[in-house]
Amino acid sequence: MRVQGGTTGYALDFSQPVVPNEVDIYGEIGRDSLLRSSYYTVGLYFPGLYQRYDTDLFVEYTKAPRGAPNFFTVRLFQTIFPGLRFVFVGARRGAVAGVGSGTDWTVGLVYTTQFALR
Repeated sequence: MRVQGGTTGYALDFSQPVVPNEVDIYGEIGRDSLLRSSYYTVGLYFPGLYQRYDTDLFVEYTKAPRGAPNFFTVRLFQTIFPGLRFVFVGARRGAVAGVGSGTDWTVGLVYTTQFALR
């Protein structure tokens, strides 16, 4: 990806089942060339929960580029009705210069619909 100032960054993503149909590991490594710093994310996804309960659960750690906080995050998406999902996100933010650490919570509902134009 090309960013302002003519520098170029890169990223490499991967995903691999650890226990087939139960636990996947995923990640991303890359370089933020604007900040001249590398980052990585590693996480777990639980497809067995989705198959049994229509629940998406992600647990991940992000080592952020220099100057940005690292994060440990849990994301949960639960289908309530077709098109309506409950969302819960908890993120533990590490400290960086000028910004303290803390925990951020998000709770909400997401509604999706489909339509076609003829």
